[in-house]
Amino acid sequence: MEITKSKEINLFVINQSAILGLIHALFLFMLYSSGKLFSSWENLSFLIWIIFIYVSSIKYRERFLDGFIQMGKAFAYVLRMIVLSGIISGFFYFILLKIDTELAHKQIYTLLDLYAQTGFPESMIEELEYLLLKNFPWFIFLNSILSCFLYGMVVSFVTSIFVRRKREQTNLI
Repeated sequence: MEITKSKEINLFVINQSAILGLIHALFLFMLYSSGKLFSSWENLSFLIWIIFIYVSSIKYRERFLDGFIQMGKAFAYVLRMIVLSGIISGFFYFILLKIDTELAHKQIYTLLDLYAQTGFPESMIEELEYLLLKNFPWFIFLNSILSCFLYGMVVSFVTSIFVRRKREQTNLI
């Protein structure tokens, strides 16, 4: 049974997404183990994403596009990959916050304190507290996917500029 090129590309994207998602989840687990989850250390995720996405995009370009990729195709490839890996990262957060409810409560009350400091009405904070206590793992899961999408747009735009390679001009004379 022959795999079509589009199916092979889809399998490649899924494979690369899974690898990136697992690397990111492993990094988050290391942060969690060291007590640095939900801190500025999470910003190192961008470095992981940029390096992985750059290398993966070059592999994609060379394997499927004969060494040339248009910026739009690079952008679309990376965006698909980052959203799929965001689902894996979001799932990690979901499982973690279901298991470690103390961490979930700590994050909820940190967030609620920030809202109180910015002047949100007490009734709104109480309502938000109720919703977050009930649904915080889901909130973080969806937030993770959305964040990966938004940050992924920036990362994919930047990497697509550098991954693009012009076709070599050949003279027929």
